[in-house]
Amino acid sequence: MVTFDDGRLMCERAYNGSHLADVKDKRTFKFVTKILQASGSYWTGLNDRSQEGKFVYSDGSQMSAYSEWGNGNSQPTSNDPMKNCVIMDGSAAFMWSVVDCNEKHLALCALKRG
Repeated sequence: MVTFDDGRLMCERAYNGSHLADVKDKRTFKFVTKILQASGSYWTGLNDRSQEGKFVYSDGSQMSAYSEWGNGNSQPTSNDPMKNCVIMDGSAAFMWSVVDCNEKHLALCALKRG
């Protein structure tokens, strides 16, 4: 288990061009959740570290309309400035949750093809 920054570095060092995974659509969500352990929680690349409430993916792109916050909203229910990094929580059907970036979770890496 690693912090968000350690997970980001771990993914980047694993293979040139790899990064924390960005789950931008339902198809990706379904694919990823089939291979993850329900007992784990996993860092994604999604975060609002630069500007509170403005989520961006690890590739720098803006958050799409798709989300899995689990509350039916397009944004998380909490805008706590101390919580800026997003996990997929296996104990909650992999719904997204914004947590403190210094918490320790498993890292979900996406490898670049090519």
